[in-house]
Amino acid sequence: MLGAVPRWLRLIAGGLLSGLVAGAAAGLGARLVMYAVRVANPAFNGSVTHESVVNGRWPVEGTMGVVVTGMFFGFIGGPLYLLVRSLLGPRTVVRGALAGVLLLVAFGSDVLDGRYEYSRFVSPRVSVSAFAALFLLYGIVLAVVADAISPPQPARHHRLRSLGAVALFA
Repeated sequence: MLGAVPRWLRLIAGGLLSGLVAGAAAGLGARLVMYAVRVANPAFNGSVTHESVVNGRWPVEGTMGVVVTGMFFGFIGGPLYLLVRSLLGPRTVVRGALAGVLLLVAFGSDVLDGRYEYSRFVSPRVSVSAFAALFLLYGIVLAVVADAISPPQPARHHRLRSLGAVALFA
């Protein structure tokens, strides 16, 4: 059935849908990381975070807020991935991991901004590493979903594209 849909339409749909799905996965992952940080140090149960949330609670509206925020930013990243995926290598998971690393390099300092909650509940090495890993999760889910909806064109020059990916990363 997808064969009858024009390629440009599959690209647009693939970019937007994969961005939404990957953003939702990253949002759920962020919520799980928050839970893991809470479990790692139960002494802070009942304390109030900078977002005026009581630590130790897991309200549905808070979870949905994190997931929707992830979907919003993911929505933007999907089409961007499709623009650069030919430069990121021949394999889907490698492309996704590299896309996640590029996003971490580009936007990690904005997300992992050093607010005191990264060091308040557990070691910053633990919390920042866990949240940084969400960039990889996002990139891999994004690549898998996008490539399933809109498969990439067969690559002819893998070495040239690999060099392009290294240059883009640098």
